[in-house]
Amino acid sequence: MEISVRELTNNSINYFEITNDKSCLKLLKLVNSEVTLKMSYNTLNLGQKLYGENKKESVKIQRENCKYILKLYKIIKKAVKILVKKNLFHKEIFVENLSEKLNNNDYMIESMLIVDFSLRKHRDKMKSAYEAASIFFDKENSLNKMCDFHDNQCLKFREKNEERITGCCPTYCKLLVPGQACVHKNLSCKIFMCESVIKKGYYFTPYTLPILKKNMTPLQILILSGSFFMTADKALKRLWIVRLFWTVSLIAILLGIFTIVF
Repeated sequence: MEISVRELTNNSINYFEITNDKSCLKLLKLVNSEVTLKMSYNTLNLGQKLYGENKKESVKIQRENCKYILKLYKIIKKAVKILVKKNLFHKEIFVENLSEKLNNNDYMIESMLIVDFSLRKHRDKMKSAYEAASIFFDKENSLNKMCDFHDNQCLKFREKNEERITGCCPTYCKLLVPGQACVHKNLSCKIFMCESVIKKGYYFTPYTLPILKKNMTPLQILILSGSFFMTADKALKRLWIVRLFWTVSLIAILLGIFTIVF
């Protein structure tokens, strides 16, 4: 099922607004004609301050942002399920008042909906979540110029007067187009933040991205944090093996408990 999330430009259409509490779901169950969903990040005070001035502060802000988006997403997902079941979903969700500061939360919501409603296999869901998170970082870097490339040099190397024109990873992070971020899709590399970027108030981790929190186990997230110097395909293969190990271990533990009890 195709789903698109777009910024609201026309407020005259009759939308059904998703709020930050479940009361809106009761009203949605009474709808008997096709509707278009609308949501507002400001109902959860999202985006008032997306980035801090230092590592500690920015981590806290991003984790709060992640928590709020997950909370809102649960309601959005239930709303979509209600409409899909009644065959009344318009397949579009509009976002109003994204933030006081531009961000890519709308892309994050859309990616999570695609993973949940367009894919069935766990492996495909994990791959889609990984790729969406990678694209999210590219979008954030492009929007906020976190690494701040000029003349094929990032902020860190300019500050240190180094002549290197690659990014943090010498194997993959080579600029193909001046001024654009690395095209390599290894998510571990993209999550890594050097001291120069942290000073600007940016510090993302796997725990600050809703799509990773929702679609990966804690062990996968731990492995993801250190899967550098490999292609995205190899990193995904490693994460899939970790998931299988996690599942088998959980089943073994449950069987052990069952055997002891009975």
